[in-house]
Amino acid sequence: MKNLLKIAALVLTLAACTEAKKAETTTKLDSLKIEVEMAQTTFACPMDKDITGKKGDKCTKCGMELEEIAKK
Repeated sequence: MKNLLKIAALVLTLAACTEAKKAETTTKLDSLKIEVEMAQTTFACPMDKDITGKKGDKCTKCGMELEEIAKK
């Protein structure tokens, strides 16, 4: 009976570890998807459309913050 309880506890522990690992992997994948989407998004100056960059960058001509270009 003691051995059966030990085995049950081990199985439950392994199952919990597996679920925690799945959740961690899912979170990492979600973060990577967001990073890829941001890398694929183009930002441009509202005044000088030829100036492009990434989110948070400023235009080198006028200093305005770059805005996301609408996806087609």
